[in-house]
Amino acid sequence: MDMQISYENLEEGIIEAVDKSFWYGVKDDFIIRIEMLISGNIRLDIRSASRVGRSDFGENYKRIREFIEFFNNNNI
Repeated sequence: MDMQISYENLEEGIIEAVDKSFWYGVKDDFIIRIEMLISGNIRLDIRSASRVGRSDFGENYKRIREFIEFFNNNNI
């Protein structure tokens, strides 16, 4: 997804990345937490947040949707 990974710890199930917004080039944080449940299912906690400003013009929502579509389309 063309983001720069800033931290990853696969044993803890954490991936953190930074992406630049299209409009102003400000950095946005993208975090994925992966948890294996007792049932054997996997739970993903996906967050995206702007570092600056009041509005991101829907970019964080779009970024999360793109990740979910990528995840589903690649049978990960």
